Amino acid sequence: MFSKLPEIPFWPQLPKRSPRENMYAQYSSNLPCAQWDKENGKLWFEVGDNVSSELAKFYEYVLADELDRFALTIEEASGFYTFLELAPKLMSDKTVAIKGQITGPISFGLAVPDQNKKAIIYHDELFDAAVDGLIIKARWQIKRLAELNKPVIFFIDEPYLVSIGSSFTNLDPKRVKECLNKVVEAAKNEGAIVGTHCCANTDWSLLLELPIDILNLDAFEYFDNLLLYKKQLGDYFARGGIVALGVIPTNERIFELNDEILADKAAAEIVELAKISKNNVSNQIMITPACGLGSTTKKVAARALELTRKTAIRLKQGPLKA
Repeated sequence: MFSKLPEIPFWPQLPKRSPRENMYAQYSSNLPCAQWDKENGKLWFEVGDNVSSELAKFYEYVLADELDRFALTIEEASGFYTFLELAPKLMSDKTVAIKGQITGPISFGLAVPDQNKKAIIYHDELFDAAVDGLIIKARWQIKRLAELNKPVIFFIDEPYLVSIGSSFTNLDPKRVKECLNKVVEAAKNEGAIVGTHCCANTDWSLLLELPIDILNLDAFEYFDNLLLYKKQLGDYFARGGIVALGVIPTNERIFELNDEILADKAAAEIVELAKISKNNVSNQIMITPACGLGSTTKKVAARALELTRKTAIRLKQGPLKA
C-alpha cells in the first residue's frame, strides 16, 4: 500500500489468512462472554448465568482505563503489526496521514450472535459492553498509530447500516445514532480524523448528522441515493466534511475499466455535489475503492489500488468534466 497509496497508507485486514482476522472476530477478544471456536472459525457470545460476573470484570478494566488489555493481538491483526514495523522505513514526504479502522458497533451487534443465534444487539447489557469494548480498542489503536508521528485517519466500518429501516431489523434510529456517536467522539478525543464507511445504501442522514470528518460510500453503485439528502449534505459540506467517493469497484468488473472512465464518473459526481454546496467541494473530496479489499483476490486488490491512485491523479490534473 505504500507504493500504491503513499499519501495515506493503511494496515490491511487479512481474513483469507485466518478466520481470526475477520472484521468481527478481529475485535472480539476480551469482550465479556465472547467465545471463539478456532477449529471452526466461529464467534458467538455465551449468554448464561455468568453474564453479570463477566460484565463486572470487564468494566473493572474499562473504568481503570487499561487500554493494553484490549490490544489487538498478532493472531487477530497480523497486518497491523507488520504495518507498524514497516511504516517508519517506507513512509515518505508524500505521506500526509495514516489510516486505521474498526468494525462499527451496529454491524458488530447485528453480525455476532449468542449461542442461540440471536444477535447480541438485542441483549442490551452485552451490547452496551460491546460498544464500550470497541471504543477502548479504537482508542488503543489510535494511540499506537499516532506513535508514527503522522495524523491518524480512523474509520468506523458499518456495512450493516444497510439494514436500518428494513423489515429484517427492529432498531431505533435514535439508538443507532447514539451508539455511533459514542465511538466517533471517543476517536476524535484521541486526536483522530474520523470517517465512516457503508458499502451499500442506507439512511445517509444518520451518518451526515454525526460529527464525522469523512463520509465514505460505494459511489460506483449508490451515489444517486446520497443525493436524496441534499439538506444534510449541504450542512455537512458547510462544516468542512469530506466525501470519500468509492468509485473504484472491488470486484472483477475492475478489469473492464480504466482510470479515464473512473475519473470521468467521479468528476460528474463532484459536479452534482457542487450544486448542493456553496463551498468549492472539489477540496472536500477523496477517491477510494468502493469497499474493503480483504475478501477479494490479490489481482482485484492490486488493480483496485492501482486505479485508485491513477484516478485521483487524473482528477487532480483536471479539468473536471460535467
